[in-house]
Amino acid sequence: QFMDRKLYLGIAPKLSYSLIFYDKTSGNENITWDQSDILKGINNLSGSPKLNSYGVMGGGLDLGLLSPYESREGAWGISIKNAISQLSGKKEITGAADSSISTRAPLKITVGSETKHELPYLNEVTIAADFDLATAEDTRAFKRIHLGLEKKLFNDNLKLWTGINQGFIVAGFGYKLGILLIEYGYFAEENGYNLGDQTAKSHLFTLGLRF
Repeated sequence: QFMDRKLYLGIAPKLSYSLIFYDKTSGNENITWDQSDILKGINNLSGSPKLNSYGVMGGGLDLGLLSPYESREGAWGISIKNAISQLSGKKEITGAADSSISTRAPLKITVGSETKHELPYLNEVTIAADFDLATAEDTRAFKRIHLGLEKKLFNDNLKLWTGINQGFIVAGFGYKLGILLIEYGYFAEENGYNLGDQTAKSHLFTLGLRF
C-alpha cells in the first residue's frame, strides 16, 4: 500500500530473440517487398528476392503497476515494455567484415484504465482505454489511442468485443462451449505515419481447449 491505496507491482524478466531481414550486399535493413515477393522467397520460387537475415538475442525486463479504484469496480495502471533491454548479434555483409550489433528492444510506456458501467439497453459492460505515452517511433496521436468495450452474455459464456484501435473499428467475440474455447477477431492497425498509408487488416480465428 501507498498513501492508503492498494498498488500491485509486476516485474517480468524475459529472454528475447529477433530475426531481422536485410540486404546482405549493402547491409541495408530498409527493404520493400510485396506479398508476392515474400511468398516466392519462402517457397524458393523463380524470381524470388534474396532473403538474408541475422539474429539478435538478449535479455530484458517489463514493468507494470496496477491500482484498483475505490469508488467503482475497475483499475488503472501503467506498463513499461522493455524498461531494460540489451540485444546483440552479428550481421554478415558481402565483401566486408562482419558487423557486431548491439541494440535494445523498443521502449513502450502505456497508461490505461478499465471500469464497469451500466449503459442503456446494454446493462453492465466493461470499458477499457489505453494511451501510449511513449513509443520508439514517431507516431500521430490517433495511433496512440486504444478503446474497447466488452459485453458478457449467457452466464459469461459469450463475450462480445468492439473498440477503436489507431482510428480503426475492431470487433470480435469469444464463446465457451464445454471444454472448447472459440474466438474470432477482426483487427486493423496503421503501419504508416498517416491514417491509410500502410493499413494492415487481419482476421484471427482461434479454437482452444479449456482445462
